[in-house]
Amino acid sequence: MHLDTKRLPLLKGQKATDKRDYLFVAIDDFSRELYAAILPDKTADSAAKFLTEHLIDPCPYLIECVYSDNGTEYKGSANHAFGVACYENGIGQKFTRVARPQTNGKAERVIRTLMEMWHEKQSFESPEHR
Repeated sequence: MHLDTKRLPLLKGQKATDKRDYLFVAIDDFSRELYAAILPDKTADSAAKFLTEHLIDPCPYLIECVYSDNGTEYKGSANHAFGVACYENGIGQKFTRVARPQTNGKAERVIRTLMEMWHEKQSFESPEHR
């Protein structure tokens, strides 16, 4: 399962200094099935919530391993929330090489496609509208 995170563009009328939501995505390496959720921040807790509530629960397949970049939402100390969630669910973790986003190209590309097809074609007025 390839994972990535993207800070969402400003909403209509939102200032650059306002807090923005984040899009978490996961794409299955075999089936290319996509899982996505919008969460309020890019923390390890949000990544763990995405994993447990928006990926493990709805996914009909056994998730053996997640592949992500080295962002702080996915990688950290021994008690890192995302790492703990992976461990508790028997999921291995692999990381891209540093400064090589193309090694997680599936997730990078799905985010680019979502932004092109969804967010660039419509102006959203609120998080609920998004």
